[in-house]
Amino acid sequence: MLVGPESDQYALLAGQVADVRVLQEFTHPDEDYPYSRIQSLNVLQCFAASTR
Repeated sequence: MLVGPESDQYALLAGQVADVRVLQEFTHPDEDYPYSRIQSLNVLQCFAASTR
């Protein structure tokens, strides 16, 4: 599941998807997210393509 940095823990608690990723494209440029592992959509697309 692709979410923003404020939603990752909620998605893990309330959802049924175990693989929750925080997208850089959903972040605000002037805010820090010290508790989130932020990944870009481009990196995730490359990872998904390599696992096929």
